[in-house]
Amino acid sequence: MSYILSENWQGLERTSPEWCQKQAESIRKYIDGDNEYIDVDGVVMLLTEMAELRLSSAESMALRLMEHLLYVAVSPDNVAIRHWRHEINNFRHCFSVSIGVTTVRPKGNTNIKNQLDNSWSKIYAKAVKEVKSKAQEAEVFAFDVKKIPVAPPWSVQDFLEKSDAELVSMTNLD
Repeated sequence: MSYILSENWQGLERTSPEWCQKQAESIRKYIDGDNEYIDVDGVVMLLTEMAELRLSSAESMALRLMEHLLYVAVSPDNVAIRHWRHEINNFRHCFSVSIGVTTVRPKGNTNIKNQLDNSWSKIYAKAVKEVKSKAQEAEVFAFDVKKIPVAPPWSVQDFLEKSDAELVSMTNLD
């Protein structure tokens, strides 16, 4: 169900900033009672892509965060420890942003959090696989991958609420 585009929209690529602005203006006008044409199919496509991108970004940041927490846990004497801790901080920030945590919505997007909860074990399994792969390549510092827990030691909520130090201590595999 797509409405015909008006003449001044010709040549605009769907999802371009100009197209998005014109769609937003048209929706506002439509709400105010004007018979404004809206590219419904395009808007639905754009919203779907945005939702998929947000979830993909959140999954990617969770994966990277898990990997770095495990690096710290399995090789605490590694010279890269400071770098890994710095990355943990960066990935936590990006994770929060990708979930939609803001001052207005401090708990983030519930739908994304629920989807992450459902795929959390799969994300963790990928992180474990990556850490084990890196451990095989290690030449100087040992990675004690036998200590890695089968289940993730943290939850989505932990990533949002716990400090970096608390997450690292939760990952302590001794």
